[in-house]
Amino acid sequence: MSGEGERASRPNSLLLEAPPPEREPLHFDVQLVGAPPEVEQLVNNIKQVAEDFLYHWKTFPIVLPPSRFTGPGNRPSDIIIAPPCDELDAAALDAGLEPHPLSPKQLHAIREKGCVLL
Repeated sequence: MSGEGERASRPNSLLLEAPPPEREPLHFDVQLVGAPPEVEQLVNNIKQVAEDFLYHWKTFPIVLPPSRFTGPGNRPSDIIIAPPCDELDAAALDAGLEPHPLSPKQLHAIREKGCVLL
């Protein structure tokens, strides 16, 4: 950063025009059957305050910047190169490159439960 207290400015590519989000008031359906009048009044006062101050977003537009992965030569396989993973093969094969045989305990588990717990 160039100086303390200064913030890095956003690149112009992130300053996209979007309509502002729209608020929508909340409405609570409260039915107090058989409640005493003072409880009804208290609940209705709380309901009124909540409806006056709380809201949810009716719309919240999000404008995404153009993708960097579109176009010729920009396939995910060109960008992400998976590292070689020979560990599974190394664990599954013995020194003679043959699969490890299952132990008698593993064979018994397969016969009894249909699976092997490693």
